[in-house]
Amino acid sequence: MPRPYNTVYNRCLPCWWRCGRVTTMPLTTQDLVRIRTTLGLTQERMAALLGVSFVSVNRWERGHSVPLRAVLDLYEALDGAVRAGNPPEKIIRVAAEERPQFLQKIFTMAYASGGRR
Repeated sequence: MPRPYNTVYNRCLPCWWRCGRVTTMPLTTQDLVRIRTTLGLTQERMAALLGVSFVSVNRWERGHSVPLRAVLDLYEALDGAVRAGNPPEKIIRVAAEERPQFLQKIFTMAYASGGRR
């Protein structure tokens, strides 16, 4: 049986192979950068918004590691909120709220009008 590769980074993921959790990342590294820059954020501010370290965002954008599924979901919701026509300033303002309110509002902004476009 061939060894699985992450289609985004095109390299073997041996630890995922051993535990049987082979998945692919739906967003490319270019998508991660595009989402961040569309919102007008630095890597440091994006890290704060996501609740992770600057080093994590930097490594994801350079293709050295893969975000957890929950973080990818948040990236997709941020992208969906932009695609739904919400201005970046409004998304950032919502992000400044407490975490539970932010998560609920960003997913509503992204998917309330029938999903991603």
